[in-house]
Parts: sequence; structure tokens; C-alpha cells
Amino acid sequence: MQIIYPFGLEKRVHFLGFAQIKLREIGFLFSALIVLNVPAAFAQPDTLIEYDVRNKRIEIIPPVGYNITEDSNSTSCSIGFMGSSSLMDINSPNQNLHPNTTFTSIARAAKFFDVSTYPARTSVKLFGWLNDSLVHNCSGTMVSENIVLTAAHCILNQSEKWLFDSVLAVPAFDNGVFLNENLSSMVEKYYIFKNTFDNGLREDIALLKLRNPLGFDVGWQGIAYNNDTSFFEENIFHKFSYPISSTFTNIDREFNGDTMYYQYGMIDFFSTRAIGVLNGHGLGASGMSGSSLFYSNNEYFHSYGVLNTGVNFMHFLIDQNIFYQFKNIIENRSVYVNPETNKKHPVFVFPNPSADRVCVDLYNPDNQNLTFELYNVQGQKLRTLENISGSRYFLDRAGLPSGSYLLRVHHNSRVYETKRVVFY
Repeated sequence: MQIIYPFGLEKRVHFLGFAQIKLREIGFLFSALIVLNVPAAFAQPDTLIEYDVRNKRIEIIPPVGYNITEDSNSTSCSIGFMGSSSLMDINSPNQNLHPNTTFTSIARAAKFFDVSTYPARTSVKLFGWLNDSLVHNCSGTMVSENIVLTAAHCILNQSEKWLFDSVLAVPAFDNGVFLNENLSSMVEKYYIFKNTFDNGLREDIALLKLRNPLGFDVGWQGIAYNNDTSFFEENIFHKFSYPISSTFTNIDREFNGDTMYYQYGMIDFFSTRAIGVLNGHGLGASGMSGSSLFYSNNEYFHSYGVLNTGVNFMHFLIDQNIFYQFKNIIENRSVYVNPETNKKHPVFVFPNPSADRVCVDLYNPDNQNLTFELYNVQGQKLRTLENISGSRYFLDRAGLPSGSYLLRVHHNSRVYETKRVVFY
């Protein structure tokens, strides 16, 4: 029987004080423990750590507070500047079903979608960079302009700590080809929970901050949580991923990690820490770890968990605490600064969020005529403001509905900055 290695390419792991054990001998035991055997104390708000990949430094990020009576919430999603989207099937599937489930077996995404369209292109192939070589790693999902959601075990091994020197993120990678030669980025920072770093992979979920804001072009999904079990019982969920090896129950079906795959359907396993599919042992394969299980009504696209084991197709659930700690990173620590243009033309937007208008401060000593373009999260251009000179401009809400917008500042064909603007 072929084993799916829940720790990506690693075939051994230290977990909860156990000695080194080959995963071929224990299969998914440890991944199942990660999800199911979590002490109640870990339901309390946890501190995040930020790991700077280049400088190898760790910063402690204190937890943020939140209203525990709130039942659901989500961050914004965006179609990106590339536009073009595909409709997701919101009906329960009746073909290609995995045995004894209402969830489809994995199939090439290109059979269902143009993978260059949204939301397929928010799927991210992750390569590990180790000893000057790229190796297949895991899957992920764009969840902001420069943040990828994935599983913690894709970057961390409790016995050896960080698995790679860095990670390369490639959205919409398919059939061994990049969507665009410019649409890839090295990861510069990891965000994981401190309990995970100190005590084992108890919260098997992570964020990766990219050096380049690929989400401005390809778009991103939101992250979300929902305390109502009926939400998961009644809706259809989708997944894009990059399997590497054979599935857990079908050793004759091999994958090589270079192709995007898709599956969707109903889930029927729910706990306070995980969601999945009973009898779903053959739905996952190595390389799919970190891929999102997401819901869409074809207006909103929200990730609710990441795959961390093939046992019951288990996804580590984004609960209320995880949501708010990650939301803090997405909204307050994912600000992109263009290293080439920012020294000459920095752009600052404040107050942000705002109720009625924002101030756009820019360094423009030569009084060049700049152009502002405002887009909604569907990629539609709402306003074009030309011949903006000087160092300060007030952008009025002027009837725009509450939500997130993208402000692009450019001179001729050169983009200086793209900023997110939020009106509440």
C-alpha cells in the first residue's frame, strides 16, 4: 500500500515527544493525531510567530482580541487585474464520485476550467528551495495580494524545524508551465502559531508572505469561519491542488506534481478542529497538503480549511481564533512596498479603513502628472483620475458600497504602487 506522506517530502517526523519513526510504518497516524487529539487548552487564543526567511529571525506577534459571540466572518476576496472568471458548480455532483461519498475523485482542472481564470488561478504550486535546488512541496491558495494559505507541515518539521531554505510560489501552474513568466515569487516570511513551533504540529495551518504581490494580478480568495455546522452540511465545497504521488487507496494512479487538479462535492465530517469526508481515504495524495477547501456562491470565494491528511480527507479548520489572528496578518502585515519605486514614489493611504474618504500621500517632488485607477474586487475599473500632481490627494467614497478596493497609481505605463483601500 502506498502511503501519502503528510509532511510533504519528508518521510520521518518527531511528534509530541516520540522518537524518530518512519512514516511508512505508521501511515497517517500522526496527521490524524494533529487534528483530533488537541487538548482543550489549545482552543484559547494563541500567539503567532513571524519567521523572516532571509535573515532567519523570529518575531513574536501577540494575539488580537475578538468578539466570541460572533458566529461567522470572512476577509475580502478579489478577482484581480487579470479579470476573467469561471462559474463553479453549486449543485451536488453525480459523476466521478469517490466510492461511498458525494465528493468527486481528483481530475485535471483543465477538463473543467480554463486554469488561467479566477478562481482556479488562485491555486498555488509550492516548491521547496533546498541546497540550490527546487523540489516538489505542497499546495496553497492566494488569500491576499501577497499572502498564501497552506499547511504548517509544508514548511515545518518538528525534528528539523524549517524544511527548506525558502519556498517558491507559482499560481496557476499547470502541465509544467507557468501561467506567466512574471507570476512567481519567493516567500520572504512564514506565519505559524507558536504552539505549533514549540510543541508539535498542533495547529497545522500557516501563512506565507510573498516577496511579490501576485494577488494583484491573479486575485485571491478570502478566509472565513462559520460556527454553524449546518453551513458545512448544506453547501458544496471545492478544491484545487497539485498531487505528487499516488492516492492512498489507488497505487496505480501516479501524479508528478506538475499539474493542477480539481474536485468538489459535499463534506460529512465535522469537529471543532477539522472538516472532511468520511470514507474519503482515497481523495488525497502527497502534494495536496495545504490546499484549501473553499465555498463559493459564484460571488464570494472563501477558504475554510487546509488539507493535512488523507484520512477522511481531513482539513484543519479555520476556527474563530485562527481567523482573527490570520486576519490581523492579512490586513496589517501584508502591506506591499515596491523595492524599486518606493524610494522615489512612496504612496501612503490613511485613514484606512475609512468611512467617507482617504488621504493619498505620495512623494512627488517633480510634480509629475500621475494617474489613479480604482478597481473593485471583481477587477472592474470604477474610476480613472488623471493629471494628479503634488504630494496629497483626497479620494472621496462618493457612494461606493462598503468593501475593499484596489487603487493603482501610475505614470505613463509604469506602475508605482497598488494599494488596498477599505470603506466601511
